[in-house]
Formats: sequence, C-alpha cells, structure tokens
Amino acid sequence: MSYYYPEGYFGPICDSGINPSTPPVYVPPGEVIPEERKLFLDAKPAPNPEDPTASQYLDQFLPDTTQLWKKMCRFDEDGAPFDCELIFTKPFPDEGIPFVAPNFDKFSPRVVVPQVTSDSCIDFDADINIRPITRFNPDGTSTTYTRTQRSTPVTFPVYDEDLWSTEANKYAVWVNNGSCNLPGQTQIVTYNIPIPATDTYTITGGADNSMSIFLGSSTTAVTNFDNAVGGIFLSGSYTSPYSSTQTLNAGTLQMVVQCTNDTGGTGYGDNPGGWYIKICRGTGCYEQTTSSWMRAGPHQLWPAFMNTYAAFPSNTNPTSGSAQTTSISINIETAGNYVLEVAADDTASFTWDGSSIGSSSSTTTSSININTVSTGPHTLGISVTNNTPASGTADTWANNPGGVAYTLKLGSTIVSTSLDLVTNTTTSSNLIWHTRLGTGYAVTTT
Repeated sequence: MSYYYPEGYFGPICDSGINPSTPPVYVPPGEVIPEERKLFLDAKPAPNPEDPTASQYLDQFLPDTTQLWKKMCRFDEDGAPFDCELIFTKPFPDEGIPFVAPNFDKFSPRVVVPQVTSDSCIDFDADINIRPITRFNPDGTSTTYTRTQRSTPVTFPVYDEDLWSTEANKYAVWVNNGSCNLPGQTQIVTYNIPIPATDTYTITGGADNSMSIFLGSSTTAVTNFDNAVGGIFLSGSYTSPYSSTQTLNAGTLQMVVQCTNDTGGTGYGDNPGGWYIKICRGTGCYEQTTSSWMRAGPHQLWPAFMNTYAAFPSNTNPTSGSAQTTSISINIETAGNYVLEVAADDTASFTWDGSSIGSSSSTTTSSININTVSTGPHTLGISVTNNTPASGTADTWANNPGGVAYTLKLGSTIVSTSLDLVTNTTTSSNLIWHTRLGTGYAVTTT
C-alpha cells in the first residue's frame, strides 16, 4: 500500500496568506521599443519648480513643503502606462515631511461655526403625530402606550444658579432646553391642571423677565400676575415671588402663561428666560422641611404615649441641661379647634405661629387647646430640656433619657405627631402642582 503525503499550503491557493517573494510587476505584451517617459499626470495646481512665475497656490498655505509635481510613464502599444516615475517639486527630506501649515487659516472654504440666534430656533408644535405603541405581553394580551405632552407647547426644565433663586432652580421651565433665549418674543403656554377639590388655593411664582397668568377662558390676568416682572431672581430688585389667592373648582383647570424674556445678552448663558409656578391648597404654600431628630423610645422609664411618640436629637446622648429646639410646619386642611396632646422628659414648651401656647413637665400626657385654626400652613415650635440627674446617678441614656411627644388632633383625627420630626418623615405638603410637573410627556396605557 502506498500513501500520498501532500506538500505546500493546505487549502485553495486563493486562500494562501503567503506573500510572493517579489511584488508583481506589470510587463507589457510583445516587444517595446525603449522610449523616454511621457507626461501621464499633471498634478496641478502644484507649482512648477522650473518656472518661478507659476502659480504658487499650495505654497501659500504649505510653504517649503514637498509636493507632487507630475507623473511620467512609458506606454505599451495598447497605450497602457508602465515603468512610471513620480516627480516632486523638491526632494523628500531624510527625516520625513514636516506637516506644518503656518498659514492654515487661509484655506478656503473655512470651517464656519454657526451662531445660534432666535431665528435659528424652531417652535415645538403640538404632538399630533405621535403614534401609540402596542406591545404584546407574555400571556398574549396587548398593552398600548400613548405619549401626551403635558403642556402646549412642550416645556423643559431650565436652571441658572448664578441669577435665579433656589426655588426658581427647583421649578423653572422654558419652551426649549436652554438652547435659545428668544429675547423679546412672548411665549404662550397652556396647561391643564387637575384640581382635587373646590377650595381656596394660592398661586405663587416668578419669571425672567415678565409673566402674565390667565385662568380658564378669562382674558383678565390673575391678580398680581399681570405682566409681573421678576420674582425669580437671586438678588436685586425683583427677588420676591408673586402670590395670588383664588377659589378653584374641582376638576381640570386651564391655565395660560404668557412669558417674555427681555432683550440683550449674547445667548441663553447670559440672558436666560423662564418661569415657575406653584399651586398650593390654602392661603399660602407650605413644603415640609425635615428635622434631624430621631425616635427616642421605647425606654423602660416611660409610659406608652412617650414610648410611641417621643422624639429627641439623640437616643444615646442625654444632652442634660441643654435646651433642644426645633419647629415643624403643619398644613391644616380643615379649619377648626385643635387639641395638642403633649408629654416630655423632662420639660417642654410649645409655640403656635410664634405665640406661646403651653408647656409640659411630665411624661404623663396633658392637653393644650388651639382654637379657631385656619386652613393653610402653621408652625409648631418646640423646646425640650432633659434635666441633669440627681447627684450620684450616672448621666447616661439608660438612667436619664430625654424626649418630647405630641399629637395634634381635630376631634379624633390625628393630623400630626412628634414622629414627623424624625429624619425622612414629613407631614403632607399643600403643594398640589408646579411647573416641573408640566414638562415633557405623560405616558398612559390601555
């Protein structure tokens, strides 16, 4: 039996990655009578080194740089070029070509950086062409997602920490994302706002530079918002926001805002435009500020009320002999006579909207009446002191805990407790809507 041992590259020769020993060279067919090379390519507009008066087009941008001048070739009987030679305006330097263009700015056409002006901005149209998207669920059912703009036209959050107040930077909006300031051009935006119940509400806000607000189909601007200037700024003459108290009916409220940015500046960076609006239930806007206090109970020395509600800046350090003070804003939604039930270890005093209303010096509960309380935000002030223990008793939390406890009731309904002083626990705010809620798009499913 004989065997065949293949030799050479395994596989089709066209797949071979082995380079030939010498590069392929074009060989013209038949015999060619030697002749001088002829011009095959004229690399105009490169200058002719033999003619100093020739156009120096490229030399004005790349002076003293080696440039292709022409390509000289021989030709076979069919006119195909071979044995070509490239000729340059000057020899290549031994160290390579220094690609330096000292006159690069003379190139034409030059790269133009566009300047964004008010004419460059395109108004955002109503999103009448956004098609719903239907997706199929694992169980074979389908869900349709529909995007709807929250304002007409769409608005976007904007900021200016150098010129605007903290509240403005929290709620301000504009008709674009800050790409155009649209100076002197009045922007008209319509909102449809859900109102939870017929009641008294406070509208507050400001603008850069001026703003008018219209409710429903009325052509008369809301009181204090008829071309109101500022109310959004961090400093200067127009820092205070504007407010107006209105009776609003339950349902959907149409609100139209007209805002005009002043002229001047070179763009949005030094002349921003925008406005912000808050709607609060009651006669003023209230937003809870969290306290750094913590839950103090339970403790073996305290009764049930203290164990349930006691709060203090620490639950390990007695801070004996030092008064601990804090305050909390409480939003009253129903006017009436309220009862503040209190207890303390050791003593505590209380104020309501800055006026003293009573005190406690026992862990056993006592009551303080707060009569004729109006709707809206009110401030409860608290000062509690944990006394120094008797001589011979170690001043530790185990022996000498401190804290204050309260509940605020209307009838049998508790509206606030001392646990609202604890970090990350807040009472409800009376803010029902603001302009950041009216930005972008809402997605509904069917």
